[in-house]
Amino acid sequence: MPAFMPIHDLSQLNDMASIPLPIIIKVKDDFDYYAIDSNLEDLIDEHPQIRLATFNIYEKTDIAMKLNAIHVSAPAFLLYQAGEIKDNISGNIPEQVQAFIEKAKESVQ
Repeated sequence: MPAFMPIHDLSQLNDMASIPLPIIIKVKDDFDYYAIDSNLEDLIDEHPQIRLATFNIYEKTDIAMKLNAIHVSAPAFLLYQAGEIKDNISGNIPEQVQAFIEKAKESVQ
């Protein structure tokens, strides 16, 4: 299964802006949400053109500020494409995450 690519710095985030494919960015805290990660990784198995990335909101506040995610509650998910946030959700609600996954699928069709 593909893993979430960690975003280490703003330079890496800026490089991601040039990728035309959708990227689901997980804004995480110090807790891991394995069930959600598994659902997202299954999505990538079905739709390899969608990428997964992640960063810790407490460790990478510069990235959170750049993405306007400084005040979100983790876990949060951003649908990022061509340098723009297309959609976002916050929370650990499976139905909400599933609906977000469906939106990500639509962005590649």
